Amino acid sequence: MPMLPWKDVVVIPPSAPGMLNIVRYGATDAMGRRVPLGANMMSSRAFKAIQRRLPNPASPDLLPHPYVWSGMIYGHFGHFITETLPRLLSVRAALDTNSDLRILGFAAPGVQSTALQGMRWFLDQIGVDPARIDVITSPARLLSLIVPPQVFVGRYRYASGLLPLISGSGLSAPVASGERIFVSRGKLGHAKSRVTNIAEIEAIYANSGFTILHPELLSFADQVARLTACAVLAGENGSALHWSLYSPYIKQVQSLGWSLALQRGICDLRGQAYVDLRTPWLGALKGRSQHIDPRIVLRHLA
Repeated sequence: MPMLPWKDVVVIPPSAPGMLNIVRYGATDAMGRRVPLGANMMSSRAFKAIQRRLPNPASPDLLPHPYVWSGMIYGHFGHFITETLPRLLSVRAALDTNSDLRILGFAAPGVQSTALQGMRWFLDQIGVDPARIDVITSPARLLSLIVPPQVFVGRYRYASGLLPLISGSGLSAPVASGERIFVSRGKLGHAKSRVTNIAEIEAIYANSGFTILHPELLSFADQVARLTACAVLAGENGSALHWSLYSPYIKQVQSLGWSLALQRGICDLRGQAYVDLRTPWLGALKGRSQHIDPRIVLRHLA
């Protein structure tokens, strides 16, 4: 069933963060009705995005193309695969119905990069030309806007309808490997480990039969083949563990560090067990780094 467009729409990007780090965004049509753009996870920093019916500006920029809505545009790898890429998977069906259709999104407050050159492999994989993507930073008036089915139902919560979109995207390994993988940051020159005794922890995983993998040494295609095919994915919380969103085979994610709501949301969608491995007292976390008690890890590997 084709998606019907909203006509004569004004879209207002997120405001500067206000009380409690809340940002507001919204869209209305020519009759003043709120256009339901859907939830934005705002997986960047601590911002929470609230959609509101906002007053239309006096003279918004006119964009004279038909558009399909894609929400936040992130150039950062972790935020791209957890928010922008799921949105683009939902957008993809609309692109096939209209060759003139362009994709519209906006930048998240506090995020400088919306350039997607580094994500070209993913865009090619799902058949989206980055030249069709426009990012707005100020209010814009659109003659036509399609809002595709939602992939989020709230902050850090995915809609179940995302799963069939992923399964047909080529972003998952075709078969399970049964491998247990520990994702290491040991060869990342620009990102220091947040676990102060990471060498000791990696040795425990290696001695327990885990493969120690450095994803930055692999192409994206090889990362898909290895990380989405495994049975257990372990490592420091962050972008590498988010690959579990694209895996129908992972049974458990073991995360070193503080509890990460985004990863919990991914595991909830996939039915994956989420194991949070951290020293159980607040004072252990200083400057986003902490010492992990090896006994905590060993208990989960026994």
